[in-house]
Amino acid sequence: MKNNLPENKSFKSQVLCFIREFINIVSITTLICLAIWLLLHANEVQAKTEIRVSKQPKIKNVYCDDSKMVPILVKPSFTTILNFPVKPDSVVLGSQKLFSIDYIKSDLAINSLTSHSKTNLFVYLFGRRCGFELKTSHGDHDNLVLVRDPEENKIKVQVQ
Repeated sequence: MKNNLPENKSFKSQVLCFIREFINIVSITTLICLAIWLLLHANEVQAKTEIRVSKQPKIKNVYCDDSKMVPILVKPSFTTILNFPVKPDSVVLGSQKLFSIDYIKSDLAINSLTSHSKTNLFVYLFGRRCGFELKTSHGDHDNLVLVRDPEENKIKVQVQ
């Protein structure tokens, strides 16, 4: 029995050595595979982890004109602001099921309620009518629209 014990220890130590070597080889192989994968997919990994800085909001200037409808592109899940020189006298929305409007001082905040919507909007300002055609757009869209009246410089504002 004494002779078998050293052989047994030797066998166990050989197995343990084999296992350690196997783990080292697997670890090194895994690291090499990971490095190769990172080299092959570096652009994708960088694109997914890169911090995206949004551009400045696009500002669109339009003039109120009784004779034509101004197109306004609204992106789903985004708000488009129509800014007027003063608070509008009244607002008429073609379909309240397609777009929602919130009133904030002299601004109208417009949201699309469906992914494909199109309706008209009339805003009465200084006793004049401004016409807009609201349309949902998944690509290009308007963030902030400054609506100006060509006659606004002629109108006197009372200061109290």
